[in-house]
Amino acid sequence: MAIVDGLSTWAVLFAVGYAALDVSSHLSQVTLQETVRRLVAVLVPSLIAAYLLEALLSGTALEGSVLLAVWIPLLFLTYAFSWTLYHSMLDHSQRVQMERIDIVSMAAKRVDEALAPLQNQIKELEEAAKVGRASADERSSKLAAAFQDLKRSVVDKIPTVESILDELRHENRVIDHVLKGYQRWADVHKDDATLIDRVSTNLESLVERAEVVEEELGELSWSLEQGNQELLVADEPQPALPPSPAVAVDPPHRLTREDGLANREKGNQALMRFHEKLRSLGKNCKVSLLHGAPDLLFLDGDGSVRSIAAFKALTLSDQGSAKQRWIPRAKLVAELRLAAKQSKPLILFVENLVNGRVWATVIPQDGVKDFRGVTTPLMLVNGEPESEKACSDSLMSVLQLL
Repeated sequence: MAIVDGLSTWAVLFAVGYAALDVSSHLSQVTLQETVRRLVAVLVPSLIAAYLLEALLSGTALEGSVLLAVWIPLLFLTYAFSWTLYHSMLDHSQRVQMERIDIVSMAAKRVDEALAPLQNQIKELEEAAKVGRASADERSSKLAAAFQDLKRSVVDKIPTVESILDELRHENRVIDHVLKGYQRWADVHKDDATLIDRVSTNLESLVERAEVVEEELGELSWSLEQGNQELLVADEPQPALPPSPAVAVDPPHRLTREDGLANREKGNQALMRFHEKLRSLGKNCKVSLLHGAPDLLFLDGDGSVRSIAAFKALTLSDQGSAKQRWIPRAKLVAELRLAAKQSKPLILFVENLVNGRVWATVIPQDGVKDFRGVTTPLMLVNGEPESEKACSDSLMSVLQLL
């Protein structure tokens, strides 16, 4: 049995040594997985066969030359089997390697075939790029030469610093001369702008006042025509009336120019008193005594016109025919004109110089254009307390609007 154990051990060592020698000689051509597969293919059958032989022969009574005669053929068969199995796997692995090499070669070939047109195009592009670079270099050299020529021509044409300074000094002298002449002209005409502005403002005011006077004349002409028509109607034959007792009648007083000036002065004084009264009541208003300008302008905080007002001072009495007075449009032309222009209502103040009562009324915005005149109310002359209170109430109600 000792002989059998020794033979088995040497058989296994021989198989392992052969496999290791073969693997180390082909180590650069195989992978780790292939190396393990070869070792297993040799070691496992060898070990199994060795131990099977040991188990079989240990149970027999063979010894000596007979055991060797049996052992050597069996060992040869084991080696032949391991050899055949190992080399079959070696051929298989070589075929696998060759197939892999063929696949890689075919893939590389196909890649080369696919990339061949691109490589040709790349080569053509490289050639074109070389030509382009050559032409670009040529153009760059030409541009550099042209720039140098231009630089030299510009430098040649640039004046010297002294000539530039001389030219600047000459220009400064011309400018100083012009400025001095303008300053002399400005000193002579420095007040002309203010004067021209003042004259322009006065001319505009005169034109507006002339238009107002023209409109007043038109209104007066219309009033005269209405009066002539009434006279024509009065001149028609009337039925005879019974004689009446003689009554002495004073002829009407004919107004003179002096009377007109005196009445206007009274009206101006009354307007100024009324303006002071309004200022004492906290009203921001502007007064004007010019003919053709509004009597009163009520202003906002920013100076814009808030309301337009006319003031009339009359001498009214509760005796005779002077109880009431007709105020025609012709007396309010300036105020009506501005109210229509600014789309605002018109306020009318009427003061009775006899008793100091003031009556106020408002002409609405939509009634300004068609306004023909207004008759003063009897509350300005009646002696009853109710009439005086009615005048005061009308004034207060209008002032509350302002």
